[in-house]
Formats: sequence, C-alpha cells, structure tokens
Amino acid sequence: MKALKYIFLIFSAIIIKAQSLNGYLENQKFEEFPKNIVTIKRNILKEKSSLELAKYNYVLGKNFEYLNQEDSALYYYMKSRNLFGKLNYKNQYHDLSLEIHKVISSQVNYNKYGYTFFNDYYNYASKTKSNERLALAYNQKAIEKFYEFDFDKRKNIDVIDTAIKVLDTAYTYNKNSTDLETRVKILNNFGLFNYTKNDFKEAEKFFNQGIDLAEKHEIQYELFILYYNYGNSFFIQKKYNEAVYWFLKAEAIPIRQYELKSKRLLYQKLKESYDHLNNHSNRKKYDSLYTHLNKKINDTEQNIAIHQINTQYQVVEKDKQISALKKIAMNYQENKILYFVLIGIVFLIAMYSFIRWKRVDYRKKKVDQEKESLQIEHTQTIQELEKVKQLVIEDHIVLKNRTKIYLKELLYIKAEDHYLQLYTSKKKEFVRGKISEIIKELPPNFTQVHRSFIVNKNSIVSNNGTSVFLEGKIEIPLSRNFKKNIE
Repeated sequence: MKALKYIFLIFSAIIIKAQSLNGYLENQKFEEFPKNIVTIKRNILKEKSSLELAKYNYVLGKNFEYLNQEDSALYYYMKSRNLFGKLNYKNQYHDLSLEIHKVISSQVNYNKYGYTFFNDYYNYASKTKSNERLALAYNQKAIEKFYEFDFDKRKNIDVIDTAIKVLDTAYTYNKNSTDLETRVKILNNFGLFNYTKNDFKEAEKFFNQGIDLAEKHEIQYELFILYYNYGNSFFIQKKYNEAVYWFLKAEAIPIRQYELKSKRLLYQKLKESYDHLNNHSNRKKYDSLYTHLNKKINDTEQNIAIHQINTQYQVVEKDKQISALKKIAMNYQENKILYFVLIGIVFLIAMYSFIRWKRVDYRKKKVDQEKESLQIEHTQTIQELEKVKQLVIEDHIVLKNRTKIYLKELLYIKAEDHYLQLYTSKKKEFVRGKISEIIKELPPNFTQVHRSFIVNKNSIVSNNGTSVFLEGKIEIPLSRNFKKNIE
C-alpha cells in the first residue's frame, strides 16, 4: 500500500511539473479580470509555497496583460519566471520567456531591448523538439522578419517572402500538434503577409480558412483579429464599404482579452473608413470612441515603465556575470604561487591560464561598460518620466513673455524667422523663440510635422500625405521627413 502511495506521489509530481502555463488559467473568467486580480493578490499574501506563488504570479501577469496593462504584466511574469527557475521547472521557466518577449515586443521601438528572452525560448523549443513550442517559435520568428519590411518605400518585398517561408515551417510543426489557437494565428499571419505584398486573392484564401476554424471552435479573440485584418485588406484596396462590413463584424465579437488596444485600433480604422465614405455621423461616433480609448491607454508611461523593468533585469543579470568573473579572478590569484613552483614543468598550462585570465578581464570590463550604459539609459528614462509627470500635473507651459498656454487648448505652433506663433482654440500668441527649443517643453502628444510647424496629435482629424488636417478645418503642411511622426 505504501509503495502504491509512493508511486502515486511521484506520478502526481510529474503531472504538476509538466503542466503548461495555460493549465493555470482554467478557472479564470475573462469577464471578471479586476475581480480576479484582487483575489489572486490576496492569495499571494497568504501563500508560502514557492510553486503556488510562481503560479499565482503568472496568472496575475496574464490578467494584467489581458487588461492591456503590459507594464504590470511584465513585472509579474518576471517574478513568476524567477520562481519557476529556482524550482527547476524548465517548461514553465522557458515558456515564460516567450510571454515576456511578446509583452516587450508589443511596445514601441522594442527591438532596442534585444531578443534575449525570445532566443531563450527558441533554443529550448529546439532542444525539446516540441511541435507546439516550435510552431510558436517559428510563428514569432516570421513576425520579427515581417517587421523588417519598409512599409513606406516598399522596395524590400523579398523580406515578406522570407517571412512567409518561415511561417510555412511554423505551420508544418503546428499540423503535428493539437494547438488550434496557434493554427488560427498562423493562418491569420499568412493572410496579413500576403495582403501586405498586395496579393489579396491569396490573403483571402487564408483568412477564410482561419475564420472557418475560429468560428467552429469559438476562438473569439483570434476571430476578432481575422475580421479586422480581412477588413484592412479591403481598406488598402480602397473598397471602403467592404472594409466597414468586416470591421463591424469584428466590433460585434465580445472580447475581453486585450480589449482596450484592440478596440482602439478598430475604431481608428472605422473612423478613417467612414471619412472616405463621407459618412460624417459615423465618423464622428468612432472618432469619439477612439479618442476616449486613446486617453484611457497611457502608451508613453507604459513604455517607460516597461523599459525600467527590463533595464533593472539586465542590470541584475550583468551583476551576476561580474560576480562570477570576480570568483574566477580570485581563484586565479590564489593559485599564482602554485603556478610559479610548477612553472618549469607546466609552462604551457601557465601560459594558457594567463591568456584565459586576460580574456576574463576583458569580459569583465565589457560587462562593466554595458552595466554603466544601462544605468545611464535608466537615469535618462527616469528624467523623461519626470518630465511627462510634471507636464501632466501642470497642464500648461509659460512663454518667455509670461503668457500661460494650456496644453489641451493648444492646436499648433508656427515658426517664422526668430518668432513663434502659438494657435489655441481660443487665442493666438506671438513670442520670440525657436521651434527646436519649444518642442522640448511639450509632452509627447505634440509632434513636428514640418520644419516650421508643430501640431497637437490629439487635434489631428486626417492627413493626405502632404498635409495634416486639424479640428476646425485647419490645414498644416506635412513634410516627407516628418511623416513618421504621425504614423
């Protein structure tokens, strides 16, 4: 009887250790995200088991991610990954690397953080030869390759062809697994990649396959994305009625995962579609919905917070490397006398040790330099955050002539010679100054669109590639060099 009990305990431990991250989400209801978070935080305060804490932190991170609070999601994913690592739960530890990479890659200019976490996941997927992990890894590699495409000049179309080949590999691995959600993602990406290279017929084929699969198995969020991308393919073809049809189908999908940013993207496209159709009432409706969500989602502060969390992680990792290198250097110092005694006998070994020490010293200096660079970047980030916070608190700037200008009223600024004209919704101010100086005093929603103009992005109604149109039918010239500032 005791032997059977012992076998059962071992078998149970194996099952628990092999459980996927998704298995920890079985009791989570999408419609109760805020309530879930409160409950999990209470459980964390009571829990003493490292394994349960690792699970709770992961589930908490996933709830925050679904609410589009990516900075909080990243914080709890890092904690969960660290706990699983200490417990030697390799599957969960490496699977969290992909979760962390996806959170980081959802931010602006994420490539500056490197691919440390994704490379960790990809290497583990290759080592374990898991079809599910390899499908996810190659799907992500295809996405990374796709975003190397120059969407403005469109000269490097071969990049998309390469991305499609990588996606073929992902699909091959996925067909040997039962992961239908990933299969829908891959089909969606096939559609996206093909319509980006203007092969709309091929894109339609993949969208229809994905929609059939998503509808059949009620994979709601992926169905929302499929409808959105299908609509966007018509939008690019300037078939705005068809685009609106698919966008409205997407709007009708009851999603709670990633709802804020997904709906914001959708409302933006509906607004633009109705603008092309001259349907002013619906354009106004979706412009209002878009503006509401845009204010609710604080992209700038989220990006800064995520950068801080990632920087802190990198600094800790560099500290560990420096500590390990110091131990190696100390061991060498302790054995120098022994090397001297045996120098006649083991001259070659001594020479090898000397060269090795020089390499370690070089690596130590390099790690120190990287750490110093990360700390400088971290300090700059804090300063940027303080600037943003101060502008939010004060909500105005004071000109050289002591005139107070409220930021929410400021529409645009025009530079002429050595003077600036500031146009608000209520008045016009004229002050001596340079456009390069005043833009440093403004928050991120003010951007330069021409060497002589700065505009409030919150006031932009539309643009045609050569001009930006603000509220009140104000037309501002748009220079080619500044187009990226309003994309």
